[in-house]
Amino acid sequence: MAANNLFKILLEKAKFRFVPVYDLKDNSVYGYKIAKDFDEGGYPNKEEVYDLAYDEGILEFFLVKLQERVYHAAEELGYKDCRLFHTLRVNYIGDAHYFSSATERLISKFNLKKENIIFELKGACDWRNLDKFLEAVDENDDCLIMFKETAEFPLNPNMIHFLEPAFIEAMSLESAKKLKADKDVDSKIIYKISQGENYTNKELLKAGVDLAYTL
Repeated sequence: MAANNLFKILLEKAKFRFVPVYDLKDNSVYGYKIAKDFDEGGYPNKEEVYDLAYDEGILEFFLVKLQERVYHAAEELGYKDCRLFHTLRVNYIGDAHYFSSATERLISKFNLKKENIIFELKGACDWRNLDKFLEAVDENDDCLIMFKETAEFPLNPNMIHFLEPAFIEAMSLESAKKLKADKDVDSKIIYKISQGENYTNKELLKAGVDLAYTL
């Protein structure tokens, strides 16, 4: 199958789930994580889709089209005025200015509030793959950023202290505790509760977590 036809099918068959992120202090819904899957397009591993789009040189274009579908779904489901968390593999994005300007157009098109758009940055472990993206995003200065900790991309304390992201997603409660104990970190700490894990809000708050979701 030609690459352009494949990505057209993947966009058409992509499914989205709006996963609630709870504020642990009052158990209110703070916003929504956008979970994407391409199972119906034949790619249960979504990382393969992004890798393929990157290899074909159309990752930014694909992400923008995917984002447009997300905003359309949010509008249909009544989530347009809610905070929306988007995961971005910042180390893959080469043309940050195109992505940023396209996002600006989409925000205007769907009449969204910039302050409700939160970019989750995966792969933000060094300045090389982050500087150009942040320079472009700064033009949309009401948009917020979040650093997402993963085993592949650990958090860089110096970057956190310098850039002061609005949010940090910790991959473990031990990491959340360390972040909360750092007096120079003012970010809201997010934690994903995996299937099979059970915590009370009090336990999570004690560990330094501000917001949590289950996925």
